[in-house]
Amino acid sequence: MLSVLGLSFVVGAVLAAEPKPAWPGAFPELSGYGRTFKAPEVNKDRTVYSQAAEYSWMGGDFRTGTATLARDPAFKQAHAEEALKKLGATPVKVGKRDAWTMPGRKDGQVQYTKIIVPLGEDKALIVEAVGAAHKKFPDELAAAFDPEKCIEALKTPPGDSK
Repeated sequence: MLSVLGLSFVVGAVLAAEPKPAWPGAFPELSGYGRTFKAPEVNKDRTVYSQAAEYSWMGGDFRTGTATLARDPAFKQAHAEEALKKLGATPVKVGKRDAWTMPGRKDGQVQYTKIIVPLGEDKALIVEAVGAAHKKFPDELAAAFDPEKCIEALKTPPGDSK
């Protein structure tokens, strides 16, 4: 009995230490995928901040991706059309929003994809994903996000009340 109680205490402590979403409702739950949050990052001036969540397919093929919601004043230049084109990005649509697919690296048969969805001058959803057997996974992950919820969430740094 004591070993069961000890094990449940350890499991509870590990789960309690796992980062929580900084902006509840901004990161969608996806059927068939595990979602694990990373700790939010905030600079000392509270002008640059982000949080990422990793999505991993629980089925029989390899699909994994990290979606990051971020605010950074540097995005105004870094995510400008001219700057992205210079990096080789191609314009795409994610849902109804304009977005950019960055040139990805390929490792054997696995293609890594990075999608930037600008959400304003200084805000973005950045998806870095691989879908080995399901090549459209990166696009589907980016499209699962509600841009309006993301924009609203990014109005305040993690930990600040709205």
